[in-house]
Amino acid sequence: MNKRILITGSNGFVGKNIYNQLIAFYDVLGVSDNESEYTDRIMDVTNKEMVNKILDEINPEQIIHCAYYPHVEGCEVNPEKAHKINIEGTKNIIEWCKKNSKKLIFLSTDYVYSINGNFLNKEDSSIGALNVYTQNKIDNEIQ
Repeated sequence: MNKRILITGSNGFVGKNIYNQLIAFYDVLGVSDNESEYTDRIMDVTNKEMVNKILDEINPEQIIHCAYYPHVEGCEVNPEKAHKINIEGTKNIIEWCKKNSKKLIFLSTDYVYSINGNFLNKEDSSIGALNVYTQNKIDNEIQ
């Protein structure tokens, strides 16, 4: 049987593109907060009980975490919503993966490097938050 991979935020731009690339090679399942052709299960990443229940049922070998509140301007207007989805939701996924010894792929952004104005960065380049969105990404990377 092929490796089971779960994609959170499977109905978003990044999630559905990853889903389409992997579906021919793996047992891919998608979860998101609303129905779409890429959503196998509805899951609210901010609901820890729901996350644990659904992930226990699906039992993926690996999770590619794309569920995020990606609207940079929206994060500025509603930082509480951004924190709940981006930080608390990600924490729920991380905790499940740790507890179950599962692999997690978390996607960051080059926005975390924008503070120095250099777009040819390396992983050890200095980072900084220009806004709520990039601060959420940085905070998640240290979880």
